Amino acid sequence: MSGVSDLMEKAGLFGLGVLAITEEKLNKATKQLVKKGKMKKPEAKKFVREVLENSKKQQKELQKRIEKETRRVVKNLGIPSQADVKKLEKRIKVLEKKVK
Repeated sequence: MSGVSDLMEKAGLFGLGVLAITEEKLNKATKQLVKKGKMKKPEAKKFVREVLENSKKQQKELQKRIEKETRRVVKNLGIPSQADVKKLEKRIKVLEKKVK
């Protein structure tokens, strides 16, 4: 199950990397528009902020969907949860004590 966690973590990091690239490109593009007089500086800052906020919201929604789908797949495969494993470990300890 740690493979699933690793995959989710990598997906999150990938999203952050894409977001950083997007911010850099957006800043560069809006600076060019300001330089050419096609956009005012306050408009450019507002535009970049709004695009980044929207991108972050979409990234969070995608992360939620990935987590939900991962849980569904794990459940369908019959893979026990960490809580299930902990319960079994406790039962084993109790049984070990009874056997000794």
